[in-house]
Amino acid sequence: MWALSPGSRLIRGRSSIIEKGNPQVKKHAPRKRSLLVDSPMWLTAGLTDMPHGFRALLVYVSVRVQEHDRIYRPVADLLSSGCHRLDSVDTVEDHTMMGYEANELIYSIWPECPGPLVPHGCVSDRVRVQTR
Repeated sequence: MWALSPGSRLIRGRSSIIEKGNPQVKKHAPRKRSLLVDSPMWLTAGLTDMPHGFRALLVYVSVRVQEHDRIYRPVADLLSSGCHRLDSVDTVEDHTMMGYEANELIYSIWPECPGPLVPHGCVSDRVRVQTR
């Protein structure tokens, strides 16, 4: 399973986000990358298809952006649509971002529920709560 190694950092670019410094990522090269949001100084988010049947969502977001902000909606909608797990959170100093700091967030996202043996935010739990 893909996990970040200590000392790994997200490298933010105008058209992509990649994870650097993790031998597991190099060993299990991603199949496909797609950009979800690209708003310089505020938010960059991208999806990477991983070989083990899940996708990694890499988010680089200014500390001034809140989860309910309009700019964050594509990320929030994606997370609410399926099973996911937050794998890594790191706050870094970045003078190119609003507020001079950014949060690096890495999520695992599954196309189908991975089951009770994998700790995650399950979409079936959210559906049950909303229908009561």
